[in-house]
Amino acid sequence: DDDPKLGAMLNGEGRPMRLGEHLEGQLAFVSDDARTVALAREVIGNLDDNGYLMGSLEEIAGSLKDWTPPPSAEELEEALSLVQSLDPPGVGARDLREGLLLQLARERRTPAPELRLAREIIVRYLDELGRNRVPQIVKEVRRTAPELGAIDVDDVKNAHKIIASLDPKPGRTFGGARPKYIRPDVIIEKIDGRYEVRLENGYFPRLALKTEYRALMS
Repeated sequence: DDDPKLGAMLNGEGRPMRLGEHLEGQLAFVSDDARTVALAREVIGNLDDNGYLMGSLEEIAGSLKDWTPPPSAEELEEALSLVQSLDPPGVGARDLREGLLLQLARERRTPAPELRLAREIIVRYLDELGRNRVPQIVKEVRRTAPELGAIDVDDVKNAHKIIASLDPKPGRTFGGARPKYIRPDVIIEKIDGRYEVRLENGYFPRLALKTEYRALMS
C-alpha cells in the first residue's frame, strides 16, 4: 500500500494505443476470411507511424514465401484494400495522392461536383496546387476534364479548401507520446487507524519575501 513505485505506476497515464493495435482491433469486424485477415495483419505490420505503406506489396510477398500456398498479388491487393477501409481514413496509402484520394472517397458532406474537381486536382495537379498556380490549374482542368464544366478560380480555391482539410499523415495521432505523470494535489494517509489529509505541495517552488517588503507589511 505504501510502495512509492506502485504509486508512481498507478498515477501514470495508460500507454497510448499504437496505430497497428487500433487497426488490428477492427479486422474482426470487417472480414471473416482468416487468410485475408492474416495478410491484412502483415500489411499493417509494414505501415509507418504516419500510416503509409513502407515498401511494396511485392516485398511483402517476398517475406511470405513460406506460406502454404504463398500469397498471390491479387490476395495482397485485397488485404491492402481491407486495411485501407479501416479507420482512420487514408491509412494504408502508398503515397500522398492515394492517401488523399482514400479520404476524399469517404467524404459525404461535400457536393459531388466539388468532390470531382478536388479529385481531378489531386490526381493531376497536386504539385501545381502546392505552388499556388491556380490560374494554370483552371486552364488545364478545362482542357483535360471538360465534363466538369466551365470552372473558374473560385471553384479551384474551394477545391483547395477541401483538400487542405484532409490529413496528409493519418496515422500520426496514434502512439509515440511519452506518458504524463499525474501529481496529486491532496494525499490521504492512514496513520494509527485514522485517516489524515494533507496538501501535497512539495513540488511547488519555494517563494521568499524580501526583507524590506516584510518591513513594509509590519
